[in-house]
Amino acid sequence: MPAVVVVEGVEILESLIAEEAQHHRGGSAAEARLAAGRALATKALLLARAGALGLVAEPEFDADGRRETDEEALIRATLAAEVEVPTPTEAECRGAYDARFASVADAPPFEALRDRIAEALERRAWTLAAARFVAALAANARAQGVAISLAGEGGVRAGSATLGGLLSEDAPANLAPWLVAVDPALSEKVAQLAAADGLAPADFVRGVFRAFVETADDEAWTRVLSAARNSEDPALACLAAVLRAKLEPRPVLRTVVRRR
Repeated sequence: MPAVVVVEGVEILESLIAEEAQHHRGGSAAEARLAAGRALATKALLLARAGALGLVAEPEFDADGRRETDEEALIRATLAAEVEVPTPTEAECRGAYDARFASVADAPPFEALRDRIAEALERRAWTLAAARFVAALAANARAQGVAISLAGEGGVRAGSATLGGLLSEDAPANLAPWLVAVDPALSEKVAQLAAADGLAPADFVRGVFRAFVETADDEAWTRVLSAARNSEDPALACLAAVLRAKLEPRPVLRTVVRRR
């Protein structure tokens, strides 16, 4: 199976990030990859929102006659539908003028610059509002688990590890017999810890996974999904990976200092 990473709650193929990284400058290859991952995650989140809103792509042409792609048109339509900013007031425009030109002896009069100032203030407010909107989409995606996947052929589809599916009534209960078959030692440990807490194994598993979802970052989600992608039942494999990360202690790394 192709390698994937998770960025902002979005599942993205490694190959897409490698391709996108060529278009991002950074102090290092890692910084370029990080910027590429965030750009692709933002694209996926906005396209998913466009689908939820039922928007239809209506591409426009720029001054040079170049046509938008359908995805660009959908993203533009989504932001137009969801992001609104108030028109700057006269006092706000006057305040921006005074802050910039009060100490300039030969500055143009306020009336000559008023429209340009209003446009700049509105553009800045819209940029900040759009950033907040995308951040809210990302927070919602992370809260759901990995609910969105950026498909290699373009567009978005359902992710492989949504919170609803992993915390359904059946998934934790089905994990017990599955673990007995694939990892008896982990199955026994789960049973022991559940009994110690006075819980049924399914309730114990559900609690462990809820804690994971509340604290996991993109790197943790990537590790879990990578462990589950080759399984015939990814949901159960994902739950098992979370349990292993929680219950199996990691080896302690020590630095050995040799004296000469």
